[in-house]
Amino acid sequence: MKLIATTNRSSKHSTKHSTSEELNNASTDGQTEDEYSPWNVFKSANWTPDGSSVLTVNEDNSVRLFVIPPDVLNTDDGMVKHLKPYATKRMPTSILSLSIYPGSSIQPGGSVYSAIAVRDVPVRLYDMLDPESKGRASFGLLANEEYLPAYATQFSSDGYSLAMGTKKAYAVFDINRPGTTPVYHLPIKGGIVSTLSHNPRDNQITALGEFDGRIRLIDQRVEKTEQLPETHPTTQANMQLLWTDSSEYILQVCRDSCEINVLDVRSNLQTVGQLAEFPGQTNQRLHISLSPNGRVHAGGHDGSISTWTSIHTPHRITTVPAHNCKYHTHPTPDSSEARGATRVWGGAPAAGGMFPGPCMPPAAGAPPQTLVAPLASLESGVGRKGDD
Repeated sequence: MKLIATTNRSSKHSTKHSTSEELNNASTDGQTEDEYSPWNVFKSANWTPDGSSVLTVNEDNSVRLFVIPPDVLNTDDGMVKHLKPYATKRMPTSILSLSIYPGSSIQPGGSVYSAIAVRDVPVRLYDMLDPESKGRASFGLLANEEYLPAYATQFSSDGYSLAMGTKKAYAVFDINRPGTTPVYHLPIKGGIVSTLSHNPRDNQITALGEFDGRIRLIDQRVEKTEQLPETHPTTQANMQLLWTDSSEYILQVCRDSCEINVLDVRSNLQTVGQLAEFPGQTNQRLHISLSPNGRVHAGGHDGSISTWTSIHTPHRITTVPAHNCKYHTHPTPDSSEARGATRVWGGAPAAGGMFPGPCMPPAAGAPPQTLVAPLASLESGVGRKGDD
């Protein structure tokens, strides 16, 4: 694993900024030292579906779009590329969740749509190529005339629906019918959905993780959810659930945990294995990714990237530090609260310091995805109550 790009402009390796003409000419007016401050945590980093860019969520309540230089893999000169934001969308409060529209692309005529959730307003759909816009559409659940916070959001793979998990409810919205009326709504007794993950082979089936540690399988075609398996509450909150490509297993990441659980969907979500030596002893939300070859990659509280050969290999094979001596740590006994920068390791973005985890780019040679739902039919201005 090799470092090839970083947002850390103080790095001694980041002395060259090589990118496309459009990115070189992009305005950086209004950017301040705070945007690059070692205290501005990168909470998450996610590839756009076309593999051209990375969207990050930051501690300063902002979403940033980084366009990866086309020559990022050209490391003949031994220099690490320097990344800077192409666009920044600032939100009024802390960002609860973000989901990228599966048809997003920075190609001419394309858009990079993202569903961004914050408190007290509906989830809004923004085009990161036009960050000053107020949003194309909004979706939200109302309770006592207040919008419920969407702690988890995810588009279906075909782009026609947006799912969200919130307090005591799970809902699915038709992307072409913005508003407060979902096409599917499931009350959840006493639970708060902290994470959700669609079955990669059937978007009608969704795994819901709750803050009380419970996991539920939801099938929108089944009226009685009691017929589907679920786990018992635990003392560890669910931070992430991730299906394997075969749809036979789910990887479970819990808060303050030193292992990643492997759950067998065919055996009523029984734990059939664990990936040990996971540096996840923190209350922060950490993330994992699966590469096309089946390897599991995870970010750790110590600013490292851990790799396991497969979900059936309990011991990790590599651990790569995701930061260098140039990065600063929080001046408290808990030095795991390190603040760093986003880096690209061999094509996978990683956020430094308190490392939320790598996310794998689309498979090499995969064709760019096209818009699969007619977003152009949506009119801006819906959900005026949520305008920021």
